[in-house]
Amino acid sequence: MEILEWKPARSIGRLFFMLAFIFILILFGILLYVTSLNAIESFWILFYVLLALIFIFIVNLYNVEQMRYILSTDSLIIQWGPYRKKIHFTNIQQLMIIPIKSIQGFRLGGIRLPGYSFGTFELPIDGRKKLITLYATNLMSLVVIKVQKNDKTKYYGLTPREPNKFVDELDERRKENKSIL
Repeated sequence: MEILEWKPARSIGRLFFMLAFIFILILFGILLYVTSLNAIESFWILFYVLLALIFIFIVNLYNVEQMRYILSTDSLIIQWGPYRKKIHFTNIQQLMIIPIKSIQGFRLGGIRLPGYSFGTFELPIDGRKKLITLYATNLMSLVVIKVQKNDKTKYYGLTPREPNKFVDELDERRKENKSIL
């Protein structure tokens, strides 16, 4: 069985990142110019803040560009930048495609920007609000994966470009893996 790689659905997030980055550069450029006229200490403080913001933007942009959902022979691997989450097919209990119009629950941790959602959020699943870890771009076609491991149930939300094909392939591999055991 070959290893398949799925890219996430496209979103407006990339445009948001670029516009926000340009806006912050312009804003800090103006602030650096104004403070350089008055006090050199303020200039260096703003300069280091600008460097930190540029670093954060570059890291997040890299992570988003490297985002993949990989179906190996025995597991689903979720990649976001250097981070990899491995979910064995035997632990997957249920697959569903749920359209989410907006996130109205709370966020436990992560990043929520236009077109990108990474982290743990509260979302309605099966009529009840549940905590779900999102690695998602377009919530209108959210693939929800229910995982059972060591008597703990977790939910993961992914947004592959072709959600129906992704679910079919994942379900097929899951069934094949269970028949081997």
